[in-house]
Amino acid sequence: MSDQFLDVRILDNFYQTSSFFPMPVVLMSTFAESGKTNLGPYSLCFPHIVTKQGDHAMMLICRATSNTARNIVRTKVCAINFIPDQKRYLKNCVMLGFPGETTEEKMKHSIFTLLPGTGYGAPPARAGQASYPEIVEEAIQVFLCTWDESYPLQHNEFETYYFLLRIDRIIMKKKWRDRCSGARDCPPSPSTMATGTMYASGLPNTGAPMRCPSPKAREIPSRRYGMPATVLIPTSDGSRKPAPRLSRCHAYS
Repeated sequence: MSDQFLDVRILDNFYQTSSFFPMPVVLMSTFAESGKTNLGPYSLCFPHIVTKQGDHAMMLICRATSNTARNIVRTKVCAINFIPDQKRYLKNCVMLGFPGETTEEKMKHSIFTLLPGTGYGAPPARAGQASYPEIVEEAIQVFLCTWDESYPLQHNEFETYYFLLRIDRIIMKKKWRDRCSGARDCPPSPSTMATGTMYASGLPNTGAPMRCPSPKAREIPSRRYGMPATVLIPTSDGSRKPAPRLSRCHAYS
């Protein structure tokens, strides 16, 4: 048997270092201390509680020192914006995901249109907020969420937070809401796949990666995020070839 299963060493960040694991690309919108909206792209954001009536939730994993984490701890509310799979949006996610910048610095690079979050009801009283953060107009759908503080925020000594985000409301563009129940069509949603620290966004049904390089002046140091690896993509004859060098599309801001 030529193509047999072999053991793979399980490393930290196993979903990218020891396996191929497709993940979403979302923009988290939160309130900065100044009151401005902060957008941070993430991929470690998944359904967590899925069947309990009126108590559905997502799990967000992020750096404790990120703008997003600090804002959620302070305000307890956020919006998860699911953006379409368009190259210019993903390239901008790379810009917005550069670590260490303030909200004011990073949002200068944003190409996304923000809409008030005031028109979709008030968050639960426990949040102490009059409204949700602004949402991304270009999004396919948005989850309006409140942080549940009863869930442990940290699980180890690393500077990583695990936010249990209760879904208060889901809003969706009319085109996709009308198709959602009948499952007649699916929106072009991006996903990331990785080996090492290199990410690809695959267009639906094509298997072709979308290249989203970081600007040269804002390259992320390899000593912080690990050495580059090679992404392998399928070809028409069933073999695999190296994809272009890609930057992280899920981020930590």
